[in-house]
Amino acid sequence: MGEPTRELQFLVAEASEVVRQQLCLALVAVGVRCLPAANVEEARSVLAEQHVDAALLDMDNAEVGGEQLVDELQQRAANERVPIIAHVVRATRDSMARLMDKGLVGVLLKPFDPAQGQSKLEAIVKRLGGDSERRRHIRVRPDPGELLRLHFRIGSHKGLISGRIVDISMGGVACELHNAPNEDLLRAGMRISSLNFVLASREYQPAARVAVRRASIAAFTFLSLTPEERAHLTRYVFGHIDN
Repeated sequence: MGEPTRELQFLVAEASEVVRQQLCLALVAVGVRCLPAANVEEARSVLAEQHVDAALLDMDNAEVGGEQLVDELQQRAANERVPIIAHVVRATRDSMARLMDKGLVGVLLKPFDPAQGQSKLEAIVKRLGGDSERRRHIRVRPDPGELLRLHFRIGSHKGLISGRIVDISMGGVACELHNAPNEDLLRAGMRISSLNFVLASREYQPAARVAVRRASIAAFTFLSLTPEERAHLTRYVFGHIDN
């Protein structure tokens, strides 16, 4: 398998705060960093300071100014058009044809349905950034006051192995081990049947695989997350971006 591709970053310009958060949560769940904006001025501020790989725009709200933002985005693009995802009440043939000439890659119909919308966004993101399993997940660090502990067992080692979580993403977790076993007992590629930790008052027990082991540092790739764990982790990651 090749190296992970770089993290994608999307402008999300949406007038409704609730819907804006839903859109961002759906994107974070598939490994996309979101730059939210409530109106055209906030969007311009984001664009002045950040590179964007694509933009998800509310095309119906005058304060967001979706059509205007599309034109400004394409003017900023040096060599190629910025991909546009339109969030609209109604997608007419004429309006979509006009946007197709300006970089349209997908359409989300209002009202936004989180389950269906996430599936559609994941398909769009795959087209833009490759296989989601290879795309770099957004890694966040716990708050300074959080003491996040992790523990697990391996068959060849007596007792629990425990550690402190140093960062976490939708794809896995890294920790500093307190009682690190010999590297031949815990090595890259090894499967862990249950990785146990508590995150924001919720207990997780996913199966995992050791991705990296260097002295007391170990990184694990999640092999399984329940739908409830995935939804909860998405909110945690979204709430800790840029910590």
